[in-house]
Amino acid sequence: MSQVIQDYRRFAGNDVLTTLTLLSAEKLLFHETHEKERLDRVCRSIMEEGVIHHPALALKLPSGNYLLLDGAHRVMAMKELGCKGLAVQVVEEQQVRLRAWNHLLPMGEWWEALGCDPHITWSDTRMDGRLLAHVTEATGREYFLYPRDTDENLFTHLTAWHRIVSKYQHGCIVQRVADGGTTQFREGEVLFSYPDYTLEELKWVVENDRLMPAGVTRTIVQGRLLNLRISLDLLQEERFDQHRWEELLQGWSRSLRLYTEPVYICEG
Repeated sequence: MSQVIQDYRRFAGNDVLTTLTLLSAEKLLFHETHEKERLDRVCRSIMEEGVIHHPALALKLPSGNYLLLDGAHRVMAMKELGCKGLAVQVVEEQQVRLRAWNHLLPMGEWWEALGCDPHITWSDTRMDGRLLAHVTEATGREYFLYPRDTDENLFTHLTAWHRIVSKYQHGCIVQRVADGGTTQFREGEVLFSYPDYTLEELKWVVENDRLMPAGVTRTIVQGRLLNLRISLDLLQEERFDQHRWEELLQGWSRSLRLYTEPVYICEG
């Protein structure tokens, strides 16, 4: 099923609901790897609650496939849980702004291993060339990491980036931190600040069958649909219940709220 949703604009007081669709797994192209522990947590959470809170985000490509921008672990969880259609919000390029998640984590044996990696150059000052990571210790000491190979090839940069993230990804708890705030360090922690990628570079990654490291790409979208609580059993049905889906759309249309001012939401 490439798309099972019929035209439901007649239900939508909010046109944003027309961006919501269900796609088959083969239509979605991943741009990043996944973290097994995170995937296990997402699967357990969906099974316990019986709902998918937020649809994934995707951009339609000229090929007819969809570039998955956000929600890789949710999509993989839906696949593992037997969903026949994957809940996705399809967005336009002008809605999308790409940033990078920074990673705050404790030092460990991985730190020494990274320092000895022959493919990574460490510097106390900025150098020419594309930066891999700006690293800050809790003490305030800074490092700038670059690929040992100094060409500007995106594949070279990706390969070196994977070498960095793979050193710590599976061995410790990583806290994702957005740019712009003050980072509160604990003793022995280190912050990896990563550069942003463009949407064109992200397209290049998937078109060339490459993947970015997990948990680094941060997608900011205006008009994002959140907390729809889409029923898991509806997505698992062999024969899709169109009537039940249309009832959900009507309910969402009545209850959607758009907040244009910054707000704090407690999700605990």
